Amino acid sequence: MTELILVLNAGSSSIKYAVFDGELRELHKGIAAEIGGTSTLELNGEKQSVPLGSHREALDAILKKLAGEGVTPNNL
Repeated sequence: MTELILVLNAGSSSIKYAVFDGELRELHKGIAAEIGGTSTLELNGEKQSVPLGSHREALDAILKKLAGEGVTPNNL
């Protein structure tokens, strides 16, 4: 199993994130934006409107979205 690195940058109304492989090549990147308002979730350039009332909800949505790409806590 290849280990991956998840980097998070949480701001007041957003969470930027990226996933890198062991050689620090970027595999995925995105942002949960406007948390608590008209929020969106973006991954690899694909953006969708998603209700994100808190940073906790945003992080859950990010992890779910990444799981769809095969990135799970088991390989982080």
